[in-house]
Amino acid sequence: MVMAIPEVNISILQADILNMSFLKKIFSVSIAQVIGNFCTMIAGIILARTLGPTGIGQFETFRSFDVIAVTICCVGLGNSSMYFINNLQTDPREVTSTMFRISLGLSFILVLAMTTCILIFPEYFGKVSKELIAIYLLGSVCSLNTLCFKTVLTARLQSTRLIIIDQLPRISLLLLTSFWLFLKDMNFKDAIIIVTIGNILSLSTLFFFLHDLRPIQKSFNSKLSLSLLKYGIRLSVIDLLFVLTGNVTIILLRNLSGSDFSLVGVYSRAVAISGLVSLVPYTVGPLLYSRFARLTGSDITTKTEFALRSGIAFSGFASLVVYLFRYKIVNLLYGNQFERAAEAIAILAPSLVFFCICMTCTNLLSSQGRANTNIKILASSLLIVFITGYFGIKAFGLKGAALASLFGNMTAAIGSLYWCSRLFGLNIKNSLILKWKDIQSLFVDAKKMVSAQSKLNSIKA
Repeated sequence: MVMAIPEVNISILQADILNMSFLKKIFSVSIAQVIGNFCTMIAGIILARTLGPTGIGQFETFRSFDVIAVTICCVGLGNSSMYFINNLQTDPREVTSTMFRISLGLSFILVLAMTTCILIFPEYFGKVSKELIAIYLLGSVCSLNTLCFKTVLTARLQSTRLIIIDQLPRISLLLLTSFWLFLKDMNFKDAIIIVTIGNILSLSTLFFFLHDLRPIQKSFNSKLSLSLLKYGIRLSVIDLLFVLTGNVTIILLRNLSGSDFSLVGVYSRAVAISGLVSLVPYTVGPLLYSRFARLTGSDITTKTEFALRSGIAFSGFASLVVYLFRYKIVNLLYGNQFERAAEAIAILAPSLVFFCICMTCTNLLSSQGRANTNIKILASSLLIVFITGYFGIKAFGLKGAALASLFGNMTAAIGSLYWCSRLFGLNIKNSLILKWKDIQSLFVDAKKMVSAQSKLNSIKA
């Protein structure tokens, strides 16, 4: 006997199904991000053990320079294209055709700017051959174009393809690094070549996925180009501030350590180990953004306080574990040549609790259209990191860099909590300690998801 289901219930279930489908896509991307970061971590262990503190230090110097330069030259073009495709309903083929022409100019600017910097500041980058510079720039151009065009996949909700594009460089880094060791001893040049190969594979695959959006315009659409660039520059400010805040300590360490790359190498391993704690904020970030965007009124305050309590509890526990076993973790992963990294971890690990707070609050602010507030928070954090880093590194070296990161995360956490409290009535005291009802709520939500899925299956049947 088949029981009739009222029309209103079907509508509710259909809404739940759409919501679940969307969340599943976001969750899939987030899980893939964790897997990709894990591959990067393993590859980083191989590279560090093979190259040593000096080699990995030079590698991280080039990596951070690439991230900053690509972020600047991208000028938010990717996110701008997503806005025009989804919100303004502009023809995707017209957008990608225009973006292709813009990206040619941006690629030229990137190559010119990076080449100039490498040639003008040889003491910062170290001695490298012209051939290696050319290979490095090729990888950066591929990275720039991937960053610009992959958001088209996001706009089309092609989450599986987006996962492939995002994780291909990381997986290839691990596979090629492992395979390379069987052939020969690895050096800094080999590491740059491997990264470039991964970037080429990612961009080639992306263009294959977008083959149905090949250029259709015969003439250059200057009006659309200016609109894309103008809106993109506004969106790129937050990304640039975030990237600069994360890399300014490496820049300062490199500038203040003379010709020795080892200090950067040791510090980068401390950041990598401490960064394991930040995987959770990075993973749940898109989920929080999606969930916050649908909340109104008192629900915003309630759900944010719950997210903060949960995040602080986990990151606090994870930070404590990393802090207590930092020497064993460093020796196990990288060997005793990186033992000094434990000194920086002692300071970096606690700072990640503040990082978790900042990620939760800034996701809330972004979801509620408060991008300008986030700019103020990140700009303040960047200023604190730069000032404390400059004087701290001069006085304390490696520990000074870690202290700069601690003060920067602390500034961002305090600032974001203040603005969330002011704008949304967030109760700071009620956001710090995990409650028993929070754990119960997690189990209830899990049961609801299982129940909704079973109802969906019964309807399909």
